[in-house]
Amino acid sequence: MILRTSTVPEVRNLPNVAIYFPILKPEDRALWDLSRAGLKKQVGISTEFQPEAGYGNWFWGLTPSCLESLLATAGFHLEHRATEAFAQTVVCTPTAVPFEHYLPERSEAMKIAAAISQSGDAQPA
Repeated sequence: MILRTSTVPEVRNLPNVAIYFPILKPEDRALWDLSRAGLKKQVGISTEFQPEAGYGNWFWGLTPSCLESLLATAGFHLEHRATEAFAQTVVCTPTAVPFEHYLPERSEAMKIAAAISQSGDAQPA
C-alpha cells in the first residue's frame, strides 16, 4: 500500500496524538490552517465544519507516530516513509492483522445481549 496523508507535528513526550477537527472554535482551527503554506481550502479547518460536505471535511490531524500505530493496528508493516511538512507518504506491506473482529448474526447477537443482561454485567440505563 502507498498512502500519502496530511499529518500534524509530534507532541514532545506524548506519542500517538490525534486532533479531531470538527466543531473546533475558529481560534483553535487557526493553528491548523495551512493556507499560508499554499493549501487553498481545508473544509472544516479554514472554514467551519460543513456537514453537507461529508468526507470533504478534514476530520483528523494525526501525528506521524499515531499514523504508524494505526497502520500497525490495521495489519501493515511500514517499509518506507517520506516526510514533508504536514504530510507523510508511506509504503507498507500487509502483515497478519493483530486482532479479529467477529460480527454475529442478529439472532446470535440477541442471545449474547440477553446473556449479558441476565448476568448483571450490563444493564440498560
